[in-house]
Amino acid sequence: MFRFLIPPCLSFILFGMLHAQPEKEPIRFAALRLIGDQILHDVTVRKIMPDAVSVIHSSGVVTIPFEKLSPEDSKTLGISKESTTKAREEKEAKRKADAESTRQSELLDTLASSFFTRVRGKVLQVMPKGILLTDVKILTGFYETVEGLRPGMLTHLARTRDLDKCFVLCDPSGLVDGAGYTAIVGNDGTYSYENTLGANVTTTLYNAYLPDICARQAHAYRLPPENLLALVKDRYDFKREIFDTPLP
Repeated sequence: MFRFLIPPCLSFILFGMLHAQPEKEPIRFAALRLIGDQILHDVTVRKIMPDAVSVIHSSGVVTIPFEKLSPEDSKTLGISKESTTKAREEKEAKRKADAESTRQSELLDTLASSFFTRVRGKVLQVMPKGILLTDVKILTGFYETVEGLRPGMLTHLARTRDLDKCFVLCDPSGLVDGAGYTAIVGNDGTYSYENTLGANVTTTLYNAYLPDICARQAHAYRLPPENLLALVKDRYDFKREIFDTPLP
């Protein structure tokens, strides 16, 4: 007896064809009367949403909110006051979350750019709560060049400005006068000290305790401190030779 064998792959396709669900016919209205007495003709429903319906009609395409639908048409389309309220609450929550995310992102970037920096200098004097630096360079930004560390390739180099002196609040353990020092710091106001001539001098104060100063700034602007700390480290934790490259 002759038997015709169907390959497994073909049998799978045939099974799908035999059991495929027919596409649903779109909902149509010969005339759809909206609240307010506007009438749409030859209406075909394109998409039903929890709080509205998108339709094609004789004059174009329109999205009709729940409030414009009659109770009968709302029931036909499966749109209710409850689904509308829920959908709009979710949309508003998402809008607020997106707005807050944008606010935080922009503010984090502003703080990281304007409040934090990297400092480099020579230790003039070690003090109990930190160090007095001289010959100071403060990072102010970056420029791009095809020369520098990798000739022929685009390289980000530092722009700096010079300071005669500044005080860095830090752990001075292991530091000695004359040593080189570099760190990521936050601007923390001013610092006053008495110089060798007995005169009172005020200079810029930088804070190298990043977790503490990031937490303080983040709290003031309602930001996650860990996000600010991560951004600051990512922005200023570059290789030393980039910072030390002479500017053109």
